[in-house]
Amino acid sequence: MSGIEPTTEAIISGLKKAWGQSLDVRVSKVGNRMPETFTPTFQANEPPISEQWPELKCLMGLEWKESTSLQLQKDNSLITKRFCTVIETDDLKIGFLYLGANTNFPRHAHSPEEIYHVVAGNCWRISGSIAGMKPVSSGDTWFHDSEEEHGLKTDDGPVLIAWAWMGKLDGLYYFCDTPRENINCNYVST
Repeated sequence: MSGIEPTTEAIISGLKKAWGQSLDVRVSKVGNRMPETFTPTFQANEPPISEQWPELKCLMGLEWKESTSLQLQKDNSLITKRFCTVIETDDLKIGFLYLGANTNFPRHAHSPEEIYHVVAGNCWRISGSIAGMKPVSSGDTWFHDSEEEHGLKTDDGPVLIAWAWMGKLDGLYYFCDTPRENINCNYVST
């Protein structure tokens, strides 16, 4: 990145442009209808973004939520997980997900369709649409269909991902290898 520190608005505008130009029609459709303005929130539970990526410290001023107790029971490494929502309409949510080093976000699924876009760092992508795990890094974008199994795993460094949910935002959210103990898609952290 250049020496100029971007604003949250500039990062969102960059996502809108990248997604709008995607060869995946599902991703470009979201990019082309994505607003460039975001919902202001208050600073809370911020991940150590400025330590890892000082050029992205503008994102520290957002309201980040922590993992739920159900998620922590599933995998205690999710203690590093933070996420926030910056754009929300009736059928679209966009935000950021931070996972620290050595974090396993186990296979899960949910009703909303989803886009993941690696903003910084790298991790392993786990998905029902690919065999095994696939390494992904800054700039990589992919799409999850509704109820498609997926997860993420970091090694010795963190990852920052932009995400978008489309469709049935208030539907199911559950871990795939346990009985469907539903987490409401609008859950709040504990």
